[in-house]
Amino acid sequence: MRSINPAAKNANRAFVRLHTYVAKVQDWDLFTQSYRVVLNTNGSEDVTLFIVQVFDKNGQPAALGPNIPNQITFSYRKAPTMSVWTEFFNDGKFNWRNVSCR
Repeated sequence: MRSINPAAKNANRAFVRLHTYVAKVQDWDLFTQSYRVVLNTNGSEDVTLFIVQVFDKNGQPAALGPNIPNQITFSYRKAPTMSVWTEFFNDGKFNWRNVSCR
């Protein structure tokens, strides 16, 4: 029987994407015991913004390496229709981000 991902029902699309990244590498419950995951949603009639951030136990942005972002933002604009994903990575030495638009 196929198990259902509990994160898939979450309205914060950035959280769903983070959960997918983490689940590929390690167990979600173990991840949340080590890190603090903060969700934020902000919206208006025209634009909706979803943010998820991961912090270490000291409250600093987590250095999760090249495979798991420590921040994901997803913004959706209704007119003209456009969605933008921004993923922030930190490997302990360098910070970088990926941006994709649709």
